[in-house]
Amino acid sequence: MNNNFIESRETDVKLDENNKQPKNISEVVDIKIGELNSIVKNYSDSCVTSSEKGKYFTVIVIIFSFIQLIVAGLSFYSSHQTNDFSQKSRAFDTLTKIEDRIKDRDAKVISVLEKNEPLLTENKGMITDEEFENYLDDVMSVQLAEEEKIINISQAYTWFFNDFDIVVNNNEAMGYIKKIRSNNTSSQDFYGGFEEFWNRMKKGN
Repeated sequence: MNNNFIESRETDVKLDENNKQPKNISEVVDIKIGELNSIVKNYSDSCVTSSEKGKYFTVIVIIFSFIQLIVAGLSFYSSHQTNDFSQKSRAFDTLTKIEDRIKDRDAKVISVLEKNEPLLTENKGMITDEEFENYLDDVMSVQLAEEEKIINISQAYTWFFNDFDIVVNNNEAMGYIKKIRSNNTSSQDFYGGFEEFWNRMKKGN
């Protein structure tokens, strides 16, 4: 990172005799409050009448309240920014992992689907039932990530729409999905949302 950028963010507030720099805005405010307390004490000692002290302390209370409001606002903003960054980082990590898994494990299936060649070995194709189901499992993990709000529908479309599209537009592939859904109750719910999610991605973009 550029040193000039770092220096521009630093504050000239001194924490103590060791010249330590404050870590964040809250520390800066704490230091300023400490300085203000010192001023109050010095002024209080110099005031002659209790009336003078009372007026001054009223002003100090107002200033303290204002500083507290600023700190609360900054803390909320900082927390929001941190959460937003964390969510984006988690989404990117998930998208990357799914993409890598599809590329590593399903390249042969994708190639056959994109060329619209015979798919399964039972139909004189190159892909076994297990290989095709692995592919379906991998692409359906995109839908699960979206349902769990790890990614959004726009991200799913950008990264993986083609992986769904080549299946939906392949009669043999869709025929196989219908067959395994009718033969396996547990698969029915899982693969049943395949075409629906494909439609949601199209409508969402």
